[in-house]
Amino acid sequence: MPSVQVHQRQAQHNEAFARSFDLDTTPYLDWVVTAMFYAALHLIDAYLATKDVHSSTHRGRDSLIWAVREPRPI
Repeated sequence: MPSVQVHQRQAQHNEAFARSFDLDTTPYLDWVVTAMFYAALHLIDAYLATKDVHSSTHRGRDSLIWAVREPRPI
């Protein structure tokens, strides 16, 4: 399973990609939103990795968030 650092690096990479667009002029806002969505997922996965829990599916991640409790406000 990927480590905390791997998830954090991927989140930073996705955020940098999203920020490379000029939001006022880009016709690719859908890609900006997609990149930020995946950045957020990697940050959640990084947090879960600190608890030594991992999931490879959205449904599994959702279950883990409810089980771990701290990320529930997200």
